[in-house]
Amino acid sequence: MEDRDSEKPYLLEPGEDPILLPDELDIELFAEFPGIEIEDESARVSDEEETPGVGYGGLPGKMVDPVRIYLKEMGSFPLLTREGEVEVAKKIENGYQEILRVVLNCPMAIREIVNLGKALRTGKISINEIINDADDEVMSLKEEKIQKRKVLHHIRQIDKGTRKIQLLHKKWKVLKKKSSKKKAEEEIKKIQANILLAFKQINLRGDRIDRIIQKLKQSNIQIDKAHQELKRAKARLDGSP
Repeated sequence: MEDRDSEKPYLLEPGEDPILLPDELDIELFAEFPGIEIEDESARVSDEEETPGVGYGGLPGKMVDPVRIYLKEMGSFPLLTREGEVEVAKKIENGYQEILRVVLNCPMAIREIVNLGKALRTGKISINEIINDADDEVMSLKEEKIQKRKVLHHIRQIDKGTRKIQLLHKKWKVLKKKSSKKKAEEEIKKIQANILLAFKQINLRGDRIDRIIQKLKQSNIQIDKAHQELKRAKARLDGSP
C-alpha cells in the first residue's frame, strides 16, 4: 500500500475540469459537524497541512477546496432563532404594507383594480385568474359565485373610497383653518386605511399585482420622457432670437 505522502495529484489537461473524489475533498467534516461519524479518521487531513499540487488555472500551489470555504463561511453566520424569524417576518410584512400603500395612492393603480372588477363582472376573466385562494383547491360553481360577489364588493369599496378622497383633496385646498385641514387629512387617512383593508381582503394574485406595478413603471418612464421633452422645448424657446 503506497504511503500517503508519496501520492501525486493528477495533472489537468488544458480545458479539462477537475473531478474531486470524496477522499480528495479534504473537508474536516468531523470538526465542522461533530454528529457525523467518520469511519477512517486517519484519512482526514488537518487544515494546516498543505497539499502540493495544481491549483486553479493549472498553477502549482496549495489545492483550494471551495466546499470547505463555503462551509466555513456559512458557519460564521448565526442561525436564526424563533425571535429572529418573527422579526424578519415583521420586516417583510411592513415592507409589503408600504408597497401597497404607495400603489393604492396612485390613481392609475386604482383604475387597474376597478377595470379588473369590470372584467370579472362581465365574464371576461374568471375568479380563478384574480385571487390566490383559487390555486389551493378546485372551487365549486357555488363557491366561485360567493368569491366573485366578495371580490366585486371589495372593489366597489376601493372605488368609492378613492372618489371620496378626491373630493376631500379638493375641499382641503380651499380650506383656510388649520383645524379644518387637519380634520380633512385625518378623514383621508381613515379612508386610505379602509381601501388598504379592502384590497388585502381581495387577496389578489401576485402576478396581477406585478402587472399593476409594471404598468406604473411604464407610465413613470413615459412621464419622465415627457418632462425631458418639455425641458428641451423650453431650452429651444429660451435660445431663440
